[in-house]
Amino acid sequence: DIVKFTFVTTFVCHVAACAWVMADRRTAEISVAGEQSWLSALIAAKGDCCIPDASHDPFCVYVLALYWAMMTLTTVGYGDITPQNKLEYGISITYMMASGVTWA
Repeated sequence: DIVKFTFVTTFVCHVAACAWVMADRRTAEISVAGEQSWLSALIAAKGDCCIPDASHDPFCVYVLALYWAMMTLTTVGYGDITPQNKLEYGISITYMMASGVTWA
């Protein structure tokens, strides 16, 4: 059972992290004046923790997204990475519902 739990938790977090990264990339592509993504808001608030910077280090961006996914799945939710636009709110809501099913 622990192996199944670990696999399901890791898989769900990975899928959510990938969706979260794609949301950031999609926001950057269709940038509406003044609209931020979760990543641009995080960098504006805390600085860019990626070396090299986030635009040149996709693995670092994935790790940040995986952190968000794990914090959301476990309901800890520190609040440092938050949705900034409709797409990200939609992904967050969907993932929160999936998290409930994962724990059920």
